[in-house]
Amino acid sequence: MPILISTMWWCLERRYANQVRKVLRYRLDTAIDYLNENPGTICIVSGGKGANEPVVETQGMANYPEWHGIKKTASSKMMKSKTTQENISNSRALITKPNATIGIVTNDFHMFRALQIAHKTD
Repeated sequence: MPILISTMWWCLERRYANQVRKVLRYRLDTAIDYLNENPGTICIVSGGKGANEPVVETQGMANYPEWHGIKKTASSKMMKSKTTQENISNSRALITKPNATIGIVTNDFHMFRALQIAHKTD
């Protein structure tokens, strides 16, 4: 069973607590497409709560796929991470299957660094 780790910086629209900004919506839509095409995939969303954020990042990220038909059981939430390193490290701790295939969903700007960090945590 492949595993998708969604490590994403998350920006909540302050006026509308149930909406996500465009940059995150693109990442979440990519994850949703992947999850729909690969139904055995487990999605782990990770992130904490910054001082300027009204809700914990992972709660907002977990809600969005649910609104688009992804069952809640298809995602695990890692709510304490505050850095990319912590996002990846804490998410990997949830993966018990040896040699699991892991994917990271982020944007092009963050992908290189996210992959470098992921390889270092092997």
